[in-house]
Amino acid sequence: MRVRRKWNLSVDAADQSDSFVKLDDETIVRVVKFPLPSGDQETLITNLFDLPSEAYPTLYFYRWPVETKFAS
Repeated sequence: MRVRRKWNLSVDAADQSDSFVKLDDETIVRVVKFPLPSGDQETLITNLFDLPSEAYPTLYFYRWPVETKFAS
């Protein structure tokens, strides 16, 4: 899931590339941050813990056309 800044302070404070964050008493998510071609930083949270962090930008860009289709 793509998240914006200030969605969760623990996610915002997470390491700049790949880390794990506890959202509540039971929910742990992986936080993956990477730069976009525009220079902005994208932040994703996921429950997929076994993929290499380098895979997430590619997966994100595969997903992006689906997100823009439903954004209108």
